[in-house]
Amino acid sequence: MSQQKIVMFVGCQGAYNRKEIPTNAVKVLNKLRIPFSLMKEEWCCGNPLLRTGQRAQAEEMAKHNLEQMKGAEKIITTCAECNRAFRVDYPKMGLEVPFEVMHITEFLSGLLDEGKLKLEHPVEMKVTYHDPCYMGRRMDFPIYDEPRKLLAAIPNLELVEMFNTRDYSWCCGAGGGFKALHPDTAVEIAGDRLKQANDVGAVAIVSACPFCKWNFDDAVKATESNMKIYDIVELVAKSLGL
Repeated sequence: MSQQKIVMFVGCQGAYNRKEIPTNAVKVLNKLRIPFSLMKEEWCCGNPLLRTGQRAQAEEMAKHNLEQMKGAEKIITTCAECNRAFRVDYPKMGLEVPFEVMHITEFLSGLLDEGKLKLEHPVEMKVTYHDPCYMGRRMDFPIYDEPRKLLAAIPNLELVEMFNTRDYSWCCGAGGGFKALHPDTAVEIAGDRLKQANDVGAVAIVSACPFCKWNFDDAVKATESNMKIYDIVELVAKSLGL
């Protein structure tokens, strides 16, 4: 464990499939001069294993990660599934999580409130925000306002809402191991969400989970849509001039 008290948990989906998300998160934290470290031996958070019934393996992952994080005071994650794992699943396994867990949208929103994050570069775009399940309706403490606050702070960025949002948001189709088991159906579900975004005139869907971005990207290819797909940390990075 590094001496830094803030640890960024990369997550396997971001590390292997959507590398631009943790890469931009690192750029943002460095730009803001936030001292943080990465784990020397990070394992999967275990959420996908747990959702697909592989409980013993998920608990093994959890115990390893907690051991590796000894000494940390705050964990920042860029993945909604990792957010759920640390805040809900690990305690349900009877494991102590002795540090604060924050999704990066919560962390950056706090810096925005404190005046430590100034988003000054305009991003000319009309976007809609997709609420990930494991930041919203599948959590007892949903993270709805913080992502929208960040988007509202980006100059010239117009945020419009789809019909199904917050507690009534549709799943992107990728989470909980569903995309691995039913890849075609997952893309169809994401395609329906693209239609909702198109109906409100958005040119881009913004989310806060690499699983969502992965499945929306696949739906764009499958439907030959012109919709752009971003993770929120990418737009924060753009507005910081990165």
